[in-house]
Amino acid sequence: MVNYEMLKDFVEKEKRWPSVNASEPEEIRLVNWCLSQRITRKNTPKSKLNKEHIKLLDDIGFHWSSNNKRRTWKESFNLVKDYYARTGQWPAHTRDPEESRLAKWCSKMRAYKNRTDTSVTLSPGQIKKLSNLGFDWTNSQENNRRSPENTNRIWIERYHHFCEFTTNNKRYPKAKSGDPQEESLYSWWMRMAYLKRKGKLSNERIHLLDCIGFRWGKGNE
Repeated sequence: MVNYEMLKDFVEKEKRWPSVNASEPEEIRLVNWCLSQRITRKNTPKSKLNKEHIKLLDDIGFHWSSNNKRRTWKESFNLVKDYYARTGQWPAHTRDPEESRLAKWCSKMRAYKNRTDTSVTLSPGQIKKLSNLGFDWTNSQENNRRSPENTNRIWIERYHHFCEFTTNNKRYPKAKSGDPQEESLYSWWMRMAYLKRKGKLSNERIHLLDCIGFRWGKGNE
């Protein structure tokens, strides 16, 4: 009951279920406890199941199946958003099944938007939500698990490209310009603003951007 109440409080407060990507010990403990409830129910004969415990969990919408159930676009978007806010990077294909699942979803979004996969068409609203999050529409495999040195080098390169674009064009990049390079700079612009709002952008980078009069809000494109 102690674990149950902790789970109930967590869900009510955070508006989500404990994540397998959690770093907080208490959340990791809840993840393991949830897993044990699923395993126990699966491996226990029906006649011996604790129906009272099952009902209590059902009452708070507990997911008895594995996390492989089909998610809505909104559910996947929110999970990717939470992951990015927490780690500062996009999900990668790793041994962690949940992170790999999110990475696969991100890859699909890029393929749909770039039309390398025409089976699904993203709505303008979906594209806008991801772009406003700072989503990297390019193939971001190189962005995952890279060294700090490479991370900084790539950031500086993108910073100079952004400066060059705004200087030459006398405007900020647009989300739907038809130019992949400009759209990529737009995503970078949105990502920097997002990271600053979340307190995940270093003071050094904030200073460099402030020096060029960087607009932290979209304003007029």
